[in-house]
Amino acid sequence: MLAIAFKTLGDEEEAKDIVSEVFLTLYERPLLLQSIENINNYLFITVRNHCFQALKKKDKNKQAEREAHQNALPGNADEISLHQYLYINEWLKKQFEMLQPAAAKILELAFFHGKKDREIAEILNISPQTVATQKSKALRILRTKFRRLPDELIPLVLLIISFNF
Repeated sequence: MLAIAFKTLGDEEEAKDIVSEVFLTLYERPLLLQSIENINNYLFITVRNHCFQALKKKDKNKQAEREAHQNALPGNADEISLHQYLYINEWLKKQFEMLQPAAAKILELAFFHGKKDREIAEILNISPQTVATQKSKALRILRTKFRRLPDELIPLVLLIISFNF
């Protein structure tokens, strides 16, 4: 299943997430498992469909990003904005790396994977309250660092964050 997902998506981590999600669904719904006549076919089709949904979501995000980028930039500002975009993306990655690993993982699951606090708590085997507290602290730290950026980069940061989160 992992090989199929990886071949479709080209992203090993996302492929692992999808395969895990499919198996987790089966684990959480034992009646569904009992009603499946051919488990191999079910798994193949379900993984394939989840991959296609992920690709559609990526495509929509990329299209929205391109449109927003085009609408936000006047005339010849494309080259400067691309440089700024890369700078901000790198800056955001560094800020995540500076967070405590647990807090960074919580933010990653929440914002990059769209998981809710309850789902994150189950994945990390911690309480939902701990997830909410860690997420709040991490966001507070990021906001502080965000205020140190030059004013002209703030609109670009907001644009990047809106597409990444």
